[in-house]
Amino acid sequence: MPWHHVCPSDALPPGGTVVVRDGATQVVVLRLDDGTVHALDNRCPHEGYPLAQGDLQGGVLTCRWHTYTFDVRSGACLKGDEDVARWPVRERDGAVEVDLTPPDPAAAVARIWPSLDAGLRDANTGRIARDVVRLLALGVSPSAIVAFGVAWDARHGEYGPTHGLPVLADVLPLAAQRGGVDAAGPLVLGLDVATERSLRRPPRPRPPPLAGDATALRHAVAREDAPAAEGIVRHLAAAGATPEDLGRAVLPVLADHFLDFGHGLIFATKLVTLARATPVDVDLTFGALVHGLANGTREDLLPTWAGWRARAGAVDPGALEGTTSLPRDALVDTDPKQAFSRLTSGVTLTSALAALREAAAERLWRFDVAIDSWQAVQDGWLDVTHRLTFVDAIGHAVPYLDPADRWRLVLQAGQFVATARVYDGDRAEPAPAPADPARLEHAWADRDEGAALGAAIALIAQGRRAEVEDAVLAWAMGDHAVRPIVVAHLLKTAVAAAAATDSDRPLLAVVRWFACPVQERRVNRLVHEARQLVVDGRPPAQVSRVTDRPPR
Repeated sequence: MPWHHVCPSDALPPGGTVVVRDGATQVVVLRLDDGTVHALDNRCPHEGYPLAQGDLQGGVLTCRWHTYTFDVRSGACLKGDEDVARWPVRERDGAVEVDLTPPDPAAAVARIWPSLDAGLRDANTGRIARDVVRLLALGVSPSAIVAFGVAWDARHGEYGPTHGLPVLADVLPLAAQRGGVDAAGPLVLGLDVATERSLRRPPRPRPPPLAGDATALRHAVAREDAPAAEGIVRHLAAAGATPEDLGRAVLPVLADHFLDFGHGLIFATKLVTLARATPVDVDLTFGALVHGLANGTREDLLPTWAGWRARAGAVDPGALEGTTSLPRDALVDTDPKQAFSRLTSGVTLTSALAALREAAAERLWRFDVAIDSWQAVQDGWLDVTHRLTFVDAIGHAVPYLDPADRWRLVLQAGQFVATARVYDGDRAEPAPAPADPARLEHAWADRDEGAALGAAIALIAQGRRAEVEDAVLAWAMGDHAVRPIVVAHLLKTAVAAAAATDSDRPLLAVVRWFACPVQERRVNRLVHEARQLVVDGRPPAQVSRVTDRPPR
């Protein structure tokens, strides 16, 4: 092995240190009071400050900057989080020598995965970022890191996947475009979101495999039997089911009920799409998905959906596909009953989805910003974004569904989008502005929606829509929101809008949203709701039940 001369043995007394540098490598060699010699990475794994300038007491080395402490003999971190790397060192012929051979990449990668797991467990974003950069620098692909993150999210989510799943699915292509260590930004954003709901939560117990097919799976979810549903998925995965197979088994389940404000379908389509391109653990991730579906809230059974249930029960969804093209703006100004009527009038599925997407975008475009900060209601920006992302998810689910299930989802979307008209405020069309992508970023930072929309409209008019899409996606991944739940909605809505290439309205609606204030902290609203419940015995209110609009 190539040993590097450090110093004569008598030049390194007990308590003494010598720093050896070889390119980017820095090693601190030190002698303990018992005469033994040890070599550690000189850069503290926390933030890189020199350990050679730390305090050595006995066999413990303390970094002066943040008091991280390390066992010199093992490299173990005694106070802090990450261990420090050790290097081979010896004394020979009256000299101290250290082996600076770079560690085997495969062995280095194997040591990093447990550290990343620990960082996720503690929601330690700094540690997560360092480990992701280390993995990328060692040649690990973004898809492998995403697969690890999605599996971690599935393993720890108490009620199935969290928003970490869709965000990790959305950031993968963006990370792949950047390549190398530059991919770390999108990847760490996705991993950070995955930690929000699972901080220090142990892995969720899983049921054993249970023999069954797609029909049995649908019945298990229908009776809210989460262990049976997950067991059947585990059985299918063990039998060799591909992501495509599991997509055909799982996605029809979503047609039976409108689950969790649309989250069920959004999460399911993101996982199927991701699993087709990434080596995810299908047993673990699809099992967690159906666990969440079986536990999900069936929004369509709430009293506010009673009229829709009656209307939906009176039609045959398998016979709704027609030949008439529904105008793109046909659902923009409809109430739920009118929307249902138009969607069941013999129109094509393609035109129905286009009209739903346009109406969902209009809800974003017209949203009354004052609602978001109004304590008297639960509704806000994130609620209205779900209309667009739910319709987008239907488009991804269509290839896996039979005609009846496709139209069941379309009818759910019609109700979901139409009920959001109550959020509308007065919106004026903005005047065009200079076509400059930089103006978008400045306008978003200044909360100037007129300037942002004007610049976006001018760019699109010049055939430069792609520049608007790039700016929107970059802003969504920037540090412009604090709470992970808001970050998740910024990104998934931006992705859905950028994908809607048959219309500019979704993209412009997101441009407008990014320029508006977003209420992230909800403490005062939660206090208001607590007082309503404890003192008055009343549940939270929605905009649809309140006659007075919020003050502007």
